[in-house]
Amino acid sequence: GQTLFQMCLSCHQVAGEGQEIAPPLDGSSTRDIESLLTAIVQPNAAIEAGYLTHCIVDIDGRITSGYLFQQGEKGTTIAQMGGHKTFIAKSDIKFELPVAGKSFMPSSFSEFPDQTMADLVSYIKSLK
Repeated sequence: GQTLFQMCLSCHQVAGEGQEIAPPLDGSSTRDIESLLTAIVQPNAAIEAGYLTHCIVDIDGRITSGYLFQQGEKGTTIAQMGGHKTFIAKSDIKFELPVAGKSFMPSSFSEFPDQTMADLVSYIKSLK
């Protein structure tokens, strides 16, 4: 579980390690197993407030989507897995919107074998 968990650190943070673009996983030992599993394998069913996918279409038709990291007078910054951040100037944005019902957490974890998921959840439950 700990080895697979390293992938989680490309968005989440624990004890100051990892990226700050998804909810921190410190204190996950207090979460119940069902909610952890739902958050991991069905992220669209368990979207925490503020963690919808945010989509921007620029004036050239390019689409950028991910976590809405920052939005201000000058433009919007979108963060993606691994901590990469893309700033798009307000003058370059054709339109932007949150994608209702779509978490920016990948849903590919549902494809892992049951034992792999059990190991991952067990490790996450050990986080104080």
